[in-house]
Amino acid sequence: MRRGIGYLTLLSGLAALAGAVGPWIPHPAVGLRVAGFDLFEMTGIFPAVRAGAVPVFREAFVLPLLLSALVVALAPVVDRRLPSFLRWVCPVLGAALALTALPPYPAILTAYRDPMYRLRFYLTVGAVLLAATSPLLRRLSPRTVGGGLAALAAVGFGLPLAQYIRVRPLFDALYGRPVGVGWGLILYLAGMGLLFLLGLATLLAFATPETQRAQRFSSQ
Repeated sequence: MRRGIGYLTLLSGLAALAGAVGPWIPHPAVGLRVAGFDLFEMTGIFPAVRAGAVPVFREAFVLPLLLSALVVALAPVVDRRLPSFLRWVCPVLGAALALTALPPYPAILTAYRDPMYRLRFYLTVGAVLLAATSPLLRRLSPRTVGGGLAALAAVGFGLPLAQYIRVRPLFDALYGRPVGVGWGLILYLAGMGLLFLLGLATLLAFATPETQRAQRFSSQ
């Protein structure tokens, strides 16, 4: 693959990660700012959400952290010419980052069967396993890798954003003022946007048999 795309993939993952844990709901008072990841818990305080009057897919606020961790782990898959230490560090780091999305203690003890945490638990376990085994994906074709990155970025961009748009009016009412858009959300979407462009560029660059043969030759 083209030189530098692995570093750009890693950059997009780290940017998205910083955005995922940065404030999505801003406020002048630091204690009232809500990070994207924390929206999973915070949206549960609203009676309208608990009653189902405002349907919210709360796990969408866990996805940014999980997907960012996966992007970090997959950087060596995108560019096989990354330094050897990154080829080992990135999967380990990605798996460790994904582990932080597990439900807190003591909820984690029963998370596998608790309706509130069950899906979050299994999404996290799946992300950890995928990150840890990501070196096995290096045999995939560049087109498959590019298409996978683009699809991952599209889901990671659209689903959390749609849920954020749905819950932001609830925070407007809670704080008695329009809350605006936090820098965390902007940075996260920028990271996912960059990842989508990288995936699309890879997919298009290796769309012909000639480029695929050239890639196989260069990797030998």
